[in-house]
Amino acid sequence: MKIFVNMLVLGVGLAVGAVPGFAGSGHSHGPGGSHDRGLQAQAPAPVGEAKIVELANAEVRSLAGKGKLEESWGKAGVSKVSQEGPLKHWVVQYENVEIRDVTKRRLYVIISEDGVVKAVNFKGVQKPHSHGSGTPHLH
Repeated sequence: MKIFVNMLVLGVGLAVGAVPGFAGSGHSHGPGGSHDRGLQAQAPAPVGEAKIVELANAEVRSLAGKGKLEESWGKAGVSKVSQEGPLKHWVVQYENVEIRDVTKRRLYVIISEDGVVKAVNFKGVQKPHSHGSGTPHLH
């Protein structure tokens, strides 16, 4: 009896596995040709210069309000906006003559093309590096 049951299970398994699985005529993948349903990662849209300046101003005011930058930075004006480096990050430069240390009078807010603040520093765009992860970034 045990042999009969084993043979029956094996026979059904082979029969089901041997039948090719064809999709019906209503099973169309459409123009994309796959089951991905449009869930592919898409690059975020680039942000324009006006929005970049708005984001940089908000970041500087926030840091000044939290005491991470001297309060006078909250009133400092933008002196230059450009896209720099191989990653084409936006660099919003501020100048604050109220700062006594001349090496700290220029503040740089580095923002990615899609509007993510990457760094705020007194040096500007640094050479991108990866820490071995393979993804270049800035500090």
